[in-house]
Amino acid sequence: MAPTVSVSLFGVFEIALSNGQTIDLPSTKAKALLAYLVSIPGMRHSREHLATLLWDRSDQEHARASLRQAIAALRKSFSPYEKYYLISEDVEIVSLNPQYFSSDIDQFAVDAKNSPEAEAFLASLSVNAEPFEDWRRAQICKLEKLPAPSANSSAHGAASNAKPDHAKPYAQSRLSLGPILLAGILVVIAAATVLTVRTDADAELTIHGQNASEITRQTSVLKKHPELSTEISRCRYDSGDSDSVISACTILVDALPNDELYKSIALTIRGTAFRWKTDHANAIEDFAKALIIDPNYYNAHHGLGYTYFLMQHFPDALLHYQRVREINPVHFMALYRSGEVYLEMGDNINAVKIFSQAIRENDDYAYAYFNRAKAYIALDKTNAAKSDLMKAATFNSALRSEAEMLFAQLSN
Repeated sequence: MAPTVSVSLFGVFEIALSNGQTIDLPSTKAKALLAYLVSIPGMRHSREHLATLLWDRSDQEHARASLRQAIAALRKSFSPYEKYYLISEDVEIVSLNPQYFSSDIDQFAVDAKNSPEAEAFLASLSVNAEPFEDWRRAQICKLEKLPAPSANSSAHGAASNAKPDHAKPYAQSRLSLGPILLAGILVVIAAATVLTVRTDADAELTIHGQNASEITRQTSVLKKHPELSTEISRCRYDSGDSDSVISACTILVDALPNDELYKSIALTIRGTAFRWKTDHANAIEDFAKALIIDPNYYNAHHGLGYTYFLMQHFPDALLHYQRVREINPVHFMALYRSGEVYLEMGDNINAVKIFSQAIRENDDYAYAYFNRAKAYIALDKTNAAKSDLMKAATFNSALRSEAEMLFAQLSN
């Protein structure tokens, strides 16, 4: 019989087996993969979904290869018990055996008052992937909304095995199969799940998250400075941990003259790596320097927009997302993220307007439906919200539980 596995997701990321053994995974992305899987043990995830979640700036081939390496690292680290832990009856689906896995997120749902701060959720992992960070922030928001237990429930918690009522909302948001499925409306196609959409302008992303113009600049600087080839290969969006990316990009930034357009790319990548470390001040400085070199470099504007959004500087975020769309009118994510900004500002009318435009540009992007539903709920447009929640759950299995929870609340 294999030992059970306990994963600490708050504070320092740790893996402990019930036999006393500890596991140290070899990479941040392998840890992030396990953290995502263990947050809902038994949940089935398509490889395409996981690859996009963690390697969003890579083309599909590189992302899938990186995912294979991360899964192989899990198997090797959990040997000889991996056959018990990882469910692999379908080569395209990845999931953990819930019989063996638990995490401190379950304890948080039972006793939020005596658990770590929600902000500590996966705080020790610096993951260079916006979809994963979006998911982490969404989890933190849900955890922060959990009410503290009443005096009666906390006074007798040790004497009872029953979970207090306040644990139910989070459990439902993670595991519910809910009324949408029961009504026969929900059809989840996990293998078709896509978190990040690359539209016409972004369809050029073929090498480590770079588009055609960026690759042209990289090729040019390689010809001029072959001695920097190692740093250029490491200064990219999907290259290892944030510190190694910052180190490589810094060498390039220091070595290249300001009239070299590739320097704006190195600054933008380094700024993104600073943001992974939540070093927003240095991130903003690097994005701004990139725009001095190339004022029309829309990836630097997008980086500024997302950083300002994380800092809750919403007017600045909107300004830079709008600038992205002026330079590149088909940049989908700048449009979608503008809707997120309006939603966070409580401007639900403009949020609906922007998410509706995003849906017209890409009609199977689940997060646009899901967030438009939130705006509709705030505007008391229940039927419209329900319709969007059903579509969100249909298009993205990762949103299914939360969409069903909101749907159930609207149906009560």
